[in-house]
Amino acid sequence: MPRKLTDAEVDAQKEFMYERTVELISQKGISSITLDDILDAVQMAKGSFYKYYVSKELFLYEVIKKNERVFFDKMIQAAPKIRQNKDSAIEVMRDLFTNKDFLFMSLLPEDTEILLRKAPPSYRKQEEEKSKNNFITFCQAMSIVPNEEFFGTLSYLMLALQAIITSPGNFGETGQKKAILIMMQAICGLIIEETKKNGKKKKFNKKLFFDHLWITFIIMGVCWGMCVICGINGRTKESHAWINAPYILGGFSTTIASYIALKKNKAVAGFKDWLKVVFDFKHGFFAYALAILLPILHLILTCMIGGYEKGSPIYMLIPLIPAMIVGGGLEEAGWSIITFPELNKKFNFVVSGIITTAIWWIWHLPLFFIPGVHQYQKNYFIFGLFVLGSSFMLACIREVTGSVWLCMLCHSIVNALPEVFRYDPLESSVANVITAAVMILVSLIIVRLCKTTNIFK
Repeated sequence: MPRKLTDAEVDAQKEFMYERTVELISQKGISSITLDDILDAVQMAKGSFYKYYVSKELFLYEVIKKNERVFFDKMIQAAPKIRQNKDSAIEVMRDLFTNKDFLFMSLLPEDTEILLRKAPPSYRKQEEEKSKNNFITFCQAMSIVPNEEFFGTLSYLMLALQAIITSPGNFGETGQKKAILIMMQAICGLIIEETKKNGKKKKFNKKLFFDHLWITFIIMGVCWGMCVICGINGRTKESHAWINAPYILGGFSTTIASYIALKKNKAVAGFKDWLKVVFDFKHGFFAYALAILLPILHLILTCMIGGYEKGSPIYMLIPLIPAMIVGGGLEEAGWSIITFPELNKKFNFVVSGIITTAIWWIWHLPLFFIPGVHQYQKNYFIFGLFVLGSSFMLACIREVTGSVWLCMLCHSIVNALPEVFRYDPLESSVANVITAAVMILVSLIIVRLCKTTNIFK
């Protein structure tokens, strides 16, 4: 009896089939490919093929769609370069669209439609939904407000480019290359125009902002309010373990509210789209350096003025920082996606930072009344100073890098450092006043410098 393949082996087999079929399509096109051609290319018997795919058409369709996803992800990664100017955008497009592994070069505009006709109706609906999601993701990466006119114009231009690329060179190779360049210039010009338009017309999304705010405070109020009531009645997290559940859920209130509010306002297509916005890992060296060095500066200032004791070994930061992404960092999925960016559309950097600080400070208030929590019975006003410095630090990172993930990383480092360098940021008012003042000043300087040139994007 033949051995059953593991999931990893199945994935490897499918990847091999994908790579060989991409080569086959590049050589022959779609219309002339037979099942025997595919079986010969992937070195597989017909019976084995039908264990993976129900038909030749669906297999080819999935290969095309996967190829599109691969190159779409590359375009999203290159978004910062595309946004710079028309020349850099054309350079990116030329590299992507002339890549021999990109099937855009080998497909006629009608090829996918022909395959879809032989597929179940559900596939067409999936195709439409994926196209919509991709468009929204692209617009987010390019800082463009999605609209029907832009979608239609871009779609027509892309179809025209594809038609030129895949057409026979009946009118000369030089003419075809020139036509391709003109179409790329038109597409890039459209994208840059929409990007600039959005930059000039940044509009405060009042509904999104307040949806996130009230959902956050309702979840927080219910969960942490329950913890406060339990504490008043002598039930603590230590004596009653179940209290940890509402306590933790309250900490995730802004994160949960972020997804609900963005989905409700059609700013993200779904959970996967939201995750892409939150965990935008691909940034340069200087962006990561900023997210690491600012909390270190915050630490140095606090320790120099307020003092510290040796805690855990410094290598403990390796597991502590990832742990603190859950233990505080994920808050930035709310504050750094919606709160500060939306306020920054209506107000300047300083005013936006102050309002964000106030919201963040108020949000923490119930923690000062929950027994067993670090903030319990500490000075709420000193904590406000700590929040002020931290808030401007995070606002600076969000402003100059555009990254939510780097804000999460910075927040996590701030939360992890006191475990190694034992200091209590809620003990010294002098330390917090000076630290907050310096962090605000440094943040303003960095934001100002990045108005003309930004090495952190």
